[in-house]
Amino acid sequence: MGLSNTFLGCKKQKNGVTSTLDEAIDVANFCQSHFVSSILIITDKYHTKRAYHTFKKVFDSKNLGTKIYIIGILNATYNATNWWKSELGLKTIL
Repeated sequence: MGLSNTFLGCKKQKNGVTSTLDEAIDVANFCQSHFVSSILIITDKYHTKRAYHTFKKVFDSKNLGTKIYIIGILNATYNATNWWKSELGLKTIL
């Protein structure tokens, strides 16, 4: 089985996005209008579960058959030993 990868960019909302939900809505709209069969979300490893469930809920509400794959990566700003020391770490974890 061969794989075909196409990388496309999503147009952001006019005022930008402020949450994972905003991002999921933008990506779902893009996937719907471009007939995207699967997406790969790359996010902070502490955010993967929440991001996946947010995207899944939005995609399911639009009856999209787009497969959602997610991978977590390490964050250079904070980690398991210091997340409480930065505002970004606190906002992400809590």
